Amino acid sequence: MNHTALSPCLQSLRQPRRARMLAALALCVSPALAAAQNFPAQAIAPASNVTSFGLAVSADGNVVAGSSLALNAGWLWSAATGHTILAGSEAQPRDLSADGRVAVGKTGSSYYGTQRAVRWVDRGPPELLGIGGTQSAASAVSADGAVVVGWRIDGVGPGTVQRPFYRDASGSVQFLAAQGQALDVSADGRFVLGLVGLDAVVWEIGGSTTTITGGSPIGFLFPAALSSDGTVVVGIERENLGGTIQERPFRWSAAGGVVYLASSSFVAGATCMDETATRFGLWTGAVSLRSQSPTSAVALLPLPGFVMTRVMGMSADGCFRVGQSLDANEGQARATLWIDGVPQVLCPQTVHPACAPVPALTGTFRLGGGQACTFQLDQAPSFSAGVFFLGLGFDAQVLSPFGVVCAPPPFLRFVPTTQHTGGTCGTSFSVNLNQLARSGAIPGLVPGRQLVGQFWYRDASAPGGAAMSAAVRCILSL
Repeated sequence: MNHTALSPCLQSLRQPRRARMLAALALCVSPALAAAQNFPAQAIAPASNVTSFGLAVSADGNVVAGSSLALNAGWLWSAATGHTILAGSEAQPRDLSADGRVAVGKTGSSYYGTQRAVRWVDRGPPELLGIGGTQSAASAVSADGAVVVGWRIDGVGPGTVQRPFYRDASGSVQFLAAQGQALDVSADGRFVLGLVGLDAVVWEIGGSTTTITGGSPIGFLFPAALSSDGTVVVGIERENLGGTIQERPFRWSAAGGVVYLASSSFVAGATCMDETATRFGLWTGAVSLRSQSPTSAVALLPLPGFVMTRVMGMSADGCFRVGQSLDANEGQARATLWIDGVPQVLCPQTVHPACAPVPALTGTFRLGGGQACTFQLDQAPSFSAGVFFLGLGFDAQVLSPFGVVCAPPPFLRFVPTTQHTGGTCGTSFSVNLNQLARSGAIPGLVPGRQLVGQFWYRDASAPGGAAMSAAVRCILSL
């Protein structure tokens, strides 16, 4: 079910996935892409004076992987535990499993020929993946942390060959082409995004290979990321027009082919709802571009004291982005996390004949500022009574006599604001989520905390005489 009109930050609560990691570099973009809203920034650098990069983020936003140049090391960060410097010489994590427990990347130096594909489990020591070759590196991991893809180098010097590898859950390794790179993998490990020569390809494991072609006869497609279900690819098309390099981001699907999203930019990640995180402009910084509405962009604000941003990875639902805040000369950079506080509607209910209540959302769920974030249910049965259930758990759906309970226990119960306008379906319920957050009524609120809420209301036409509304999922921003 597509709720794009209700919320720009969408993903099924029951389909977590690991973050995407790919670098985003700056060019320029049309000024017509105006910011529709701003994402505040949270510093996650291991030290205030160390240039650092956020490279990947877990599905729930609780774990970030990154690296720091001065430390020459990779790290994992969470709000609960802070930073853990990963073991291994010149470690660099490149991707995370959905729960953040498994990180994949490389250790060693490409200059000295010691680079090896590894994974870290529960922040433990690096485990060699047994890819072989002269050098290797892991690019991406499946949602459960079992499947790893990347590339291997055979040989030394001018005769070297780079080959894309696929390592399955049993540890068996296969090579997907005679040469090329594997860049990304779908959540279930079934589809792999890669680059073979100048061709962008999608391999289906045990199936066919799809080569993606663009609309320009002189352009080349460079893929950046694959959606969680493996059906959408985003990247850039590059053309050399009389010595001038022109680049523009694209979105590809088997049904729709290549669609261009905007003028020149670099794309950093894709979600199953076709949102891309992109860095636009030398000075304008990073924005989030929604391909279903190419003129809709969201600014990613830099940390205080910095002037621009670079996004390098995003979670599967687009609600969390990681990258850098940079100074005016790009001489100093700090790893940065952005949290999207725009709520989303999920868990649609069976519609009863008498009334079809309609959920509506306005505002952003955040601690700062005084604005409202309202979840409202209109067209409920007239003169009905209701209760708002706010679940403090995560990822649970329970059948009840009144419908599907999507707010996971333990519950908080609140009396909503109720209005009656007459007619058969003339009752509206509403709650101001920000007011609840600032009242102290919700325990344990920190940026990134996820909550799910829904209304219970009287409905004489429903089984049991009551019904449940669709649910709202909120991620607390700053």
